[in-house]
Amino acid sequence: MFKFSIGISGDKEVALLLNGISENVKNFRPAFEKMVGDVIIPAIRWQFESEGRRGGTPWGPYNAAEVKSGYVGMKKKFLGRARPILRWKGGRERLYPSFVQRDAEGHVEHVTATSLRVGSRIEYAAKHHFGRGSGWKGKYPLPKRPIIKLTRNDIQALGRTAQVWARYGKFDGLGLRVRSLKAVR
Repeated sequence: MFKFSIGISGDKEVALLLNGISENVKNFRPAFEKMVGDVIIPAIRWQFESEGRRGGTPWGPYNAAEVKSGYVGMKKKFLGRARPILRWKGGRERLYPSFVQRDAEGHVEHVTATSLRVGSRIEYAAKHHFGRGSGWKGKYPLPKRPIIKLTRNDIQALGRTAQVWARYGKFDGLGLRVRSLKAVR
C-alpha cells in the first residue's frame, strides 16, 4: 500500500487534501513538478509583487526602526527608491530570485516520487517570513512579512493537480487548467 503525505507549514488543508490519494500511484514527481511550476512559484511571485496583499496579510510599510537604522535611506541611494519591500532590483537582488527562479542561487526545489520541498537557502529568508531576528546590521527587529502564503484557491489547485495525476497518471490532453491564481494589483 502506498501512503502519500505532504507537509507545508501552516496549511494543514493541503495535507488533508493530498493524504491517502489513490493507492496505485507510485510516482508523484510529475504532479509535484506541475504544482511547483503552475501554482507554488506563481503564488510566491505574486506575494512579492503585491507586498503580501495576495496572501491576505499586507506587509506593513517600512517601520520607524527600519528608517532610523539607515536601511531605507541606503536602499534609496542604491536603487533610487525604497520600494518594493523585500526586493532589490538592479543586480543586487538575492531573496526574490531564490524563491521564483529555478536556476537562482539559493533556490530550493527538491522533488522525489513521494515528497516536495520548495523554498530558499538565503540566510535571511526565514527571518523575513517569520519576523525573527535582526534587520540590517542588527539595528532593529525584523517585522513579519510572510513570503510563502498559499490561498484557499492555491490549495484547491494543488488538490486538483494531485487528483488528476492519481486518476489519469498524465496531464497532456486532459485540458487541465489551473484557475487558482488571482493577481492582486
